[in-house]
Amino acid sequence: TVFGLDGLEVPKKVKDPKAAAKALLKLFMGEKKRFNVVIASSEVSPYSKSGGLADVAAKLSIALSQLGHRVMTVSPSYRDYDGPVATGVTKDFELYGGNHPVHYTHQWVPTDLSETPNPIMGVDRVFVQNANAFERAGMYGDPHEYFDNLCRFSLLCWAAVEAPLMLP
Repeated sequence: TVFGLDGLEVPKKVKDPKAAAKALLKLFMGEKKRFNVVIASSEVSPYSKSGGLADVAAKLSIALSQLGHRVMTVSPSYRDYDGPVATGVTKDFELYGGNHPVHYTHQWVPTDLSETPNPIMGVDRVFVQNANAFERAGMYGDPHEYFDNLCRFSLLCWAAVEAPLMLP
C-alpha cells in the first residue's frame, strides 16, 4: 500500500531506512545541503526501548549522519547508561510552577564504519537527567501511565530544544 505526495509514491512500510531517509532528503532539501538535525525522542535504542520508536530514532539518526548531516538525538536518561559521560552542563527549567534542573550527558557514536572513517561522521547521543522525572521503575508507567507524564515529557522537549544551544 502506498500514499501519494504530489505524485510521489512512498511505501508505508520501509525496509531500508537509509534509502528512505536519502530519498526524503533529496525530495525536500536537495542534494548538496548539510543540515543540523535534532531528534527528540522518549526512547532511543539501545539505551531505552519499549517498541519501534527507539529503533526509528536510532536508525534514522545514523542514516542522516551517513548522508553527511550533523545529527543529535536527545532522550531521557532513565538510568545510568554505559558510555555517556557527564558534560557538566546543567539548566534549570521553570515548568508547571516548579523548578526542574536537568543535567546533560553525552556520547559520540561514530557512524562511518569504513577502513578510513570520516571523524566528523557520527551521532551525538545526548541524555537529559532529572531523577524526579525520569529515574523510575518504567519509562511511561506500568501498568498505568504516570500521573505527571505531561510534565515529564514537556521537560524533555524543552531540554531537547536547549541542548544544541548549550552543548558544543
